[in-house]
Amino acid sequence: PFSSSSFSSSFSSSVPVALKSTQLLWLTNFNFITIVREMPAKITPRCEQGSAKFSDRVLLLDQNRVRVSRSSAEDKPGTDNTVFDCRVLSKSQAVFSLVDEKFYLRDNGSSNGTFINNFRLSQAGKKSEETEIYSQDTIRFGFQFETDKTDGGIAKCIIARIKIYFANGTEFPERAVSDKFFRCKEDVCGQEKSNHHQEDIIDQLVNIDTHEHGKENEILKETVANLEKKLKTKQNENINLLEKIANISNDELHRVSEMYHLKEAIECQKLKSIKLEDELAVKLKEHIGNLNAKDLQNELEETRKALKSTTEEICFIREKSKVEGETMKIKDKEISKLSIYLADLEDYKMKVSEEESDTHIQMKKEITELTNLVQKDKELKEVKYVNLKSNKENETVHKIQIEMKRVLNQIAEDEETILKKDQTIIELVNNIKDEHD
Repeated sequence: PFSSSSFSSSFSSSVPVALKSTQLLWLTNFNFITIVREMPAKITPRCEQGSAKFSDRVLLLDQNRVRVSRSSAEDKPGTDNTVFDCRVLSKSQAVFSLVDEKFYLRDNGSSNGTFINNFRLSQAGKKSEETEIYSQDTIRFGFQFETDKTDGGIAKCIIARIKIYFANGTEFPERAVSDKFFRCKEDVCGQEKSNHHQEDIIDQLVNIDTHEHGKENEILKETVANLEKKLKTKQNENINLLEKIANISNDELHRVSEMYHLKEAIECQKLKSIKLEDELAVKLKEHIGNLNAKDLQNELEETRKALKSTTEEICFIREKSKVEGETMKIKDKEISKLSIYLADLEDYKMKVSEEESDTHIQMKKEITELTNLVQKDKELKEVKYVNLKSNKENETVHKIQIEMKRVLNQIAEDEETILKKDQTIIELVNNIKDEHD
């Protein structure tokens, strides 16, 4: 083996080769090249009953178009073309083509029309669209009509049943029942038989016309003319009926094909919906599983946190309760101490009150005594006023004044001590109230 670049450099000048739809076989000594061409796709039209006679044809389609036409001085009928010796056809009747492994037939605006399974492709003088053809289709070019008697009386059309083969030799599939151009072979054959029956009647009449003589011949001619007229009208009626039937059947087949396509689309949609449901169910299960796992993990984490917090709170409460218990014990001790202290204070108060009462009594006694002394002194002064006018009188007065001052000072000091004790008692009572609160 060697590369394509070496091949192109060594053989491009001497051996120009078209690589499309061919196979290149390389020999080991590279002395020569054998080119084996693949057989292209082909269509084989066979003459059907009621058609203008023609030989079997083999049409090769290799991305080229095959033109259907009437024979002329330039175009002669052959086994590899679609040129027919038929007056019904136009010069350019129709075209066979191959595009993307599909076979098509198109009417080129012929006057007498192109038919697939007795369905006309377009109106007279108008080109049709590319219409797909299948193996075992019946193709008709034009329709038969009456001519001069020198030509036999009728110009026949071309009717052919085609077979289509791929390049590898396998036959192309037949037309689907749901296709709008589908028609049973029996319907096509029955229509062709009716046309042949009419042709046989005409031939019999013509034979009768040629063998009879005289007046009978003339009568027969008249009857033949009348019959020909009737046949002509019948043929026109049949053509109109066939066209109507074709149109109706086209509509029906179009509806049938639409229904078939709709059913197929519905089935496809059902299958798609089932697939989508399955996929959604799987995804939902996975999502729910993930969500459940995540939710459980989150719940576990939350419960752990809650347990942690509750244990911490419980420990804190326990410690707090211990501290509060200890503080309560301390407070109870303090309260007992305070109660003892209060009892002591009350005792002290009682004692102080008793002492104060004693001091007050003593002071009252002293005051009474002093007052008595003062009165006595006054009396003595009054008595001795006259007698004593000496310095002794001054001395006694001075002594009495000093004694009075001393007594008054002692009374003031006692009152201050009493006030201080009252204040200490009030403070102690307030402290006790605060401790109780």
